[in-house]
Amino acid sequence: MAAIASDHLHQLATSLRQRETEVQQLDMVVGFDAFVDEMIEVVETRHSPESYSSIQTIGDFGSWASSVAGLSACREHIKKMVTEGGCAVNLGDGLATMGFPLTSFVTMGNQINPVFEPFKAKCKALHNFDVEAGHTIALEFTDGKIMLPSFAHFGRFNPEYLKEKFADGAFEAACREANAISFVNWSLFQNMTENWRFLQKEIMNGLSHRPHIYLDLVDPVSRSRADVEDMLDALTGWEQIGRVSLSLNGNEANHLAEVLGFETVTKEDSALQALAAQLREKLALSEVGIHLVKSATIATSEASVTIDGPYCAKPKKSTGAGDRYNSGYMAGLALDLSPADRLTLGVCCSGFFVREATSATWSDVCAFMDTWADE
Repeated sequence: MAAIASDHLHQLATSLRQRETEVQQLDMVVGFDAFVDEMIEVVETRHSPESYSSIQTIGDFGSWASSVAGLSACREHIKKMVTEGGCAVNLGDGLATMGFPLTSFVTMGNQINPVFEPFKAKCKALHNFDVEAGHTIALEFTDGKIMLPSFAHFGRFNPEYLKEKFADGAFEAACREANAISFVNWSLFQNMTENWRFLQKEIMNGLSHRPHIYLDLVDPVSRSRADVEDMLDALTGWEQIGRVSLSLNGNEANHLAEVLGFETVTKEDSALQALAAQLREKLALSEVGIHLVKSATIATSEASVTIDGPYCAKPKKSTGAGDRYNSGYMAGLALDLSPADRLTLGVCCSGFFVREATSATWSDVCAFMDTWADE
């Protein structure tokens, strides 16, 4: 992995501060999921009515769960907070908080939960579907999180539904103005592959400016191999519309590797770079990225790059960190930064988020960059 020189971090922060006005002119579009998220800690030991210690790692939780197989067991959980969620909402919140004009198309339902009000206020425009928001229970640990979402009702989100909802032309108009467009959470929408093909052929085929198309699948392990293969076939169609960036975490990258017959990898940067390059070439995409807790990699047609990130051993909030990484990386695409600087902006947005449990403003992310450099 490549550690970023502190002087370069300072230079990048200075350059980005000077481009804040430009940020405010670069329109973004995101879709489609919205969730209400409950952040949960699992209690290990209750010391008093006011005091407890929580299970720290996924490994510890898994060991406990395995030890009670075939038996009855009970663990107290603590609801730390209830917040707006969903990858489109989290990613959009990251972009809008930095100052990008954001148009969002999201599933908040007929009665919008009050947790979404702050996000709505940040959007240039919000188009709400009458499909109800999903619900996620997120078990948070120091080394990651276990997400337990409920989303079966997303099944009605299909091409026929989109044809009706997009008949007014608002979606196509927003895309015509957008520098970058993001579709996230393929895995949780049962009909999203068909939706992609519908959008590619019926709605977005008239775009001439080739915007950035930013895609995050969100853990396709729960989908059948046939579903994943069909999705990968549709994925290549986005290159006819714009310049595609596929964002994966390590687990997602290895799952695609298994489906495509590639070797899976560990956290070694050379192997990650090779896998990212293999996936990019096989899928015929502009670029493929793989982000981990401690590093991030991107493979383009010119090169593959890996950088260290500002690791946080005890995150204040980890659910949504990957989405904030995506928001930073998308910002880098919109500003035409180098691959390494796009990665840097991404890891700084996620680094700020896990420490502060909120999205970074443009000045926040620049200040975080300077602080990271000094450390």
